Amino acid sequence: MENGKTRMERLEELLKDLIWLNGVIATELIRSTENTASILMGRDAISPCGPQHTKINEQIIEILEKHLPERVGILKEHVLKHK
Repeated sequence: MENGKTRMERLEELLKDLIWLNGVIATELIRSTENTASILMGRDAISPCGPQHTKINEQIIEILEKHLPERVGILKEHVLKHK
């Protein structure tokens, strides 16, 4: 046992970390895609995928709130300010 934690506790901690990292990667990848589209189409152009990207980001935040309510705050704030 490491630091008094059982193997299951360490596994649960690892899975929570992976969920968190995947949420960060996914939301930032969506933002990067939006930024690239904006550059290619021009700053004033409206991305046809914008509403879908917003919905996907909201679903990612919901998943994180479900599994990591204590850690989602900063990412939620970051993602929602991009709207």
